[in-house]
Amino acid sequence: MSFQQKLDNITSNVAQKDKASAYCSLLGQVFDGSTGILSNVQLVLRTAFDETPVIARQVLSDYVKSLKEKKSNDGTLLQSLIRAALELVQPRGVTFDEQVTSQLFVGHW
Repeated sequence: MSFQQKLDNITSNVAQKDKASAYCSLLGQVFDGSTGILSNVQLVLRTAFDETPVIARQVLSDYVKSLKEKKSNDGTLLQSLIRAALELVQPRGVTFDEQVTSQLFVGHW
């Protein structure tokens, strides 16, 4: 199953109450991979943000935790991953202020 098919499956077939954990699981698979990390992260985050704010907030919180745990030696990739999420939340900054602050903190470690 392709990455896009996995994402489409979550969007279409997973119960609303289970979507956040499904998106987080998919993000974990992205981080475990070696190619397409940035583009796949952007795709998952964008899709999760099209869901309810509750789902988006849960996915973003898990994403920030993952960035802290999987701190990469590749500073450029880390900055790109942080920037990708910040670009998505910037228009909705009040809704995600705690997660934005956490991401900014991750970038300064």
